[in-house]
Amino acid sequence: MLRIALFLILFSTGIYAQPYDLTTLPTEYSFVSRDATATATVRYLGRQGELFLFDEHVENTDGSESRSTMYVNRQSQTVMFESEGEAARFTPHDCIPGVGVCHYIWETEESRDEMRTVSHLQRDVYITEEFYRDGEEWIFWIRSCTTFDEYGFWIDFYRYYGDGEVEYGERVHEAPSRLTELKALCNRAPLLS
Repeated sequence: MLRIALFLILFSTGIYAQPYDLTTLPTEYSFVSRDATATATVRYLGRQGELFLFDEHVENTDGSESRSTMYVNRQSQTVMFESEGEAARFTPHDCIPGVGVCHYIWETEESRDEMRTVSHLQRDVYITEEFYRDGEEWIFWIRSCTTFDEYGFWIDFYRYYGDGEVEYGERVHEAPSRLTELKALCNRAPLLS
């Protein structure tokens, strides 16, 4: 699962819109999500200055586990993701969920990548395509079709990667899964290159 938290941005253009506000997040907020290889429990830890901290505990079907901390801004955009002593930073933050075109820098100890995100809303499904810069070209990396809760966290998701890999998951909840609908939206060639 878990390329999960990592869709992200640098400079928002005028058409970019992001509707979430975590200042009303309940202190007991948590949810459980699962995919074919893991179950993830996400739990709100509290605030650190202007950031909201979340613990993500992943239990894989092979018996292994991992724990991560997500640092999220007020608009539910990830600023940093730490896992097992390694960190990924997003400058200034991610842009999922959002609508429009935006750019970000994704930085780890090993790499620094310039990314471009193009998102639109179809009914209540966010369809997002991400590209990375290779010289003067933008190369398709991933298309995601995702539904989100009122705080901007994923409910159901389907992801199609440029290398052909597919990833999908859903919240453990009583509402019907929308994975079939999301798969139909995501399984096609990239809109832009």
